[in-house]
Amino acid sequence: MFRAQLNFVVVMLAVVWLVGCATTNSEPVESDTFVVIGDRTGGERPGVYAEMMQYAATIPAKAWLSVGDLIEGYSEDPAVIAAEWAEFDKVMSAYEVDFEPVPGNHDISNTLQKQMWVERYGRTYTSVRYGDVLWLLLDTEDPPVALSPEMIAGQARLMAAMKANPEATQAALLKSRKNTSEPVKLPGSVAISAEQLAWAQQVLEENADARWTFVIMHKPAWQYEHPRFLELETSLQQRNYTVIAGHEHYFQQEQRFGRDYITMATCGGIWLQEGAGKIDHLLEIRWQGDKPELLNHIREGDNFRVVPLADK
Repeated sequence: MFRAQLNFVVVMLAVVWLVGCATTNSEPVESDTFVVIGDRTGGERPGVYAEMMQYAATIPAKAWLSVGDLIEGYSEDPAVIAAEWAEFDKVMSAYEVDFEPVPGNHDISNTLQKQMWVERYGRTYTSVRYGDVLWLLLDTEDPPVALSPEMIAGQARLMAAMKANPEATQAALLKSRKNTSEPVKLPGSVAISAEQLAWAQQVLEENADARWTFVIMHKPAWQYEHPRFLELETSLQQRNYTVIAGHEHYFQQEQRFGRDYITMATCGGIWLQEGAGKIDHLLEIRWQGDKPELLNHIREGDNFRVVPLADK
């Protein structure tokens, strides 16, 4: 997403409540490999996501999980949003795999977009279980967080520039940040409803026997110190778990409470800063005994380099 440091006004939209529903797959976890996909949009570099899905199909995975930002969004024109979803569906129609996305801010930036998401996926937060592995899929736009008209106009200018000349636009954005060491400051905030928190805690209670729990969301709520996410963390402390988010367009692995917290970089979204975390990648999750092994599949030109994530 567009991350220049701008003054903005965060406006909370009306709440459209939705209780997620759980699904279960009872096959044994030992054979279950998962692929996690980073942000496609927020200034899409054309063609990258499609190439990365072709590569993802070579990994024998039980399911693909996405941290969201599947479309550019930030429009209240249903025809525009429908066309963007049609473009996304055209890419994904080639693959027969369980696909479990969480919504990003670009996907449900307003009430219309949230309604269209629900029509597609039936929920904005949910859980899915594969054998003794539980996935908790959260919505960090609950309710959608609106940007100011000025910020939305900036988004539109960036999208237009990326369509017209993506390479030059990407280069100019990185050049503009060349002489600053300050991290990118993002507009917007995290929103997690009380209803979603209560639902998540109930899912954890009902799945107390899960060997491992993965919590996936779009915005890294722990970095925003969102109080309801902090409360959810308390509910997680007696179990093995890993947390995965996106939104930042920059890869980061950190530890909280002795667990891995992963911020995904991109699968085609624009890069916003230089550094080791500026990558297009997929995260593969497979198993070493009772513990997950995390591997980054990093795109380097026409090839991919596989890098195991370090135990911290």
